[in-house]
This record gives sequence, C-alpha cells and structure tokens, in this order.
Amino acid sequence: MELFFASEIDAGTVRLDGEEARHCIKVLRHREGDPVDCIDGAGTLLHCTLIDADPREAVLRIDSAEEGWGALPYRLTLGVCPTKNTDRFEWAVEKATEFGVESIVPLIGERSERRVFKADRARRVALAATKQSLKALLPSIPEPVPVRDFLAGEIHLTQRSASYGAVGAHGVSGEPISPHLTRQSASESPALPVGVSGEFHEAGALPGGNCPDGDQPAIDALHGGNCPAGDQPATDALPGGNCTAGDDREGRLRLIACCFDGAAWQRVPMSAALESAPGATDITVLIGPEGDFSPEEVEAARSAGYIPVHLGSSRLRTETAAVAAAAFVYYHFL
Repeated sequence: MELFFASEIDAGTVRLDGEEARHCIKVLRHREGDPVDCIDGAGTLLHCTLIDADPREAVLRIDSAEEGWGALPYRLTLGVCPTKNTDRFEWAVEKATEFGVESIVPLIGERSERRVFKADRARRVALAATKQSLKALLPSIPEPVPVRDFLAGEIHLTQRSASYGAVGAHGVSGEPISPHLTRQSASESPALPVGVSGEFHEAGALPGGNCPDGDQPAIDALHGGNCPAGDQPATDALPGGNCTAGDDREGRLRLIACCFDGAAWQRVPMSAALESAPGATDITVLIGPEGDFSPEEVEAARSAGYIPVHLGSSRLRTETAAVAAAAFVYYHFL
C-alpha cells in the first residue's frame, strides 16, 4: 500500500509538497485520475483521486476518509536522551514509530553526552516509518528539553488537572510545560528546533555502584534501567504507590527506566508495572543517556509520579532500551 503525507488539506483537496509530489509523480508515475491514499499525520487516512499531476506540488481530491486508521489502544510518549551518535537515535525513532508511539521527546539529562539536538532529520525518519508501518498518526518530535523541565511540566499539569490540548513547550526558560502534549499541525512543516544549551552537571560515575562494569567510561555505561535486576520486590509491591489508583484512575502511567535502586525504592520489571495498571492507556516512559539518569533526576521523577523500572538482565544501549520500551507496551496491549 502506497501512502503519502498530506502537507496541506483545504476545501476537500490535498496538496503534496515537493518531495512527496516528486515521489508520487516522477518515481511511482501516478497520473491524473489515479487513486492515491494519503495520511494527514493526525490519525486519518484519506482516499483521494489525483487531479493535478504536478511533480512540484501535486493536488488530489478527497473522496473519503477513515479516522483512527492504524490506531493503537494506547498513547505512548517516549522521553529519550539523544545519543552521542545521532544515527543511533534516529534508528530508535524509526523502530519505535513502527511499534507505535505518539510522541518522542528528546531529553537533555545531567549526564547527557549530546546537549544540542536538531530534530528535523528525526522527523523525516518518523514520517517514513509511519507510512511504512501503515499508520496515520505521525509521532511528534518536539524541541529538546531538559529532564527537570519536562518533569516540572508533568507536576504542573497534574496539579492543575489539565486536559490534553495545544500546550506549548517552553524548554529551558519560562513556565515549564510538558512538551509531549504538543502536536504539530499536519499542514505545518516541522521547524528546525533550537538546540538546548546551558550549565549541566558533568557526567560522572554511575550512581550506586549497582550496575556491572561500573568502571566503564560513561559512553559505555549502563543506562535506562538496562542492568540486571538483582533482588526485586514482589510485583504487586510497586515503589512509592505510584502505580496504584492515582494514575490508573486517570488512565495514566509514568515510568522511568534507570539502572540503580535507591535508598527508599527498588526498580520493578516494566512488565510488572504495566500489569499493575490495567486501565492505563496514557503511558510515558523515560530513557536516560549513556551515563544514566542522576539520582536527583530519578527522585524528581518519583515526585512527579514516575515508577522506577528495569528492562531485564541484558545490558542495552540507550537506543535499544527505547525500542524495547516501545515493544513492551505494544505487546502488553496485544
């Protein structure tokens, strides 16, 4: 099935931008009168007829529409610290999109190796993966935001009991609003984000000394809850009470993957956290950088209602952990 992204929808017609139009007309050789299927990026499949085969800006007439096409029974936000090698992060974007994700938020952690990130290429990767995996919902990839600002936005929204809507992401300064609540208009081209800069703590040794190969340099260190589980509490005794009625009643579940236990809490398997909140369909999972989240970041996450989790006994890279988290949620809802 061939799918094209509708860059502009107006008065019953669809316009394809230069790249999409060229592929439709020049590569696939569609001609006027041909049926063409498009996605609007917001979850709708548009069945169209090509009426102007211009390779610079093709125009199509909308014949019918299917809302919620390819939709999944949950909403997943992945907050992932971009890797030092951007190709690895883009690979994670591609694979997570194939599993199904509503938003991928680039996070800047205290131990992040990469602190400036341009999301335009990642957005193009996400678009290609959305079409390839037969979905109509294009994941949003907002500008990068510090971990603490993201978490402050979560607390802010929880306190206000805010509904999901068009909320801006202020990033480093201003009132912090959780950026994964912002969706791009299907008719807007992604803007080039401004990189995040500023003072952050330097990457240091991994906290707690609980991960294997603790003396490895930061780039090879464990992250995202990817070290062996060790002694775990019973699956129904989740830390902090964060996976019980409060989040589940609202259909929300917040998880942070880290590779160490704290003095007041222990990580639980991600599968156990998902099973403990069967009514949760709005899920956020945070994945740290190569040097992991700092203890202070995890404590801030717990204050925002996040449950510390691990992804099993294998040591995974950041990008692998992000894809594994998306897969955990995907298979949980099968």
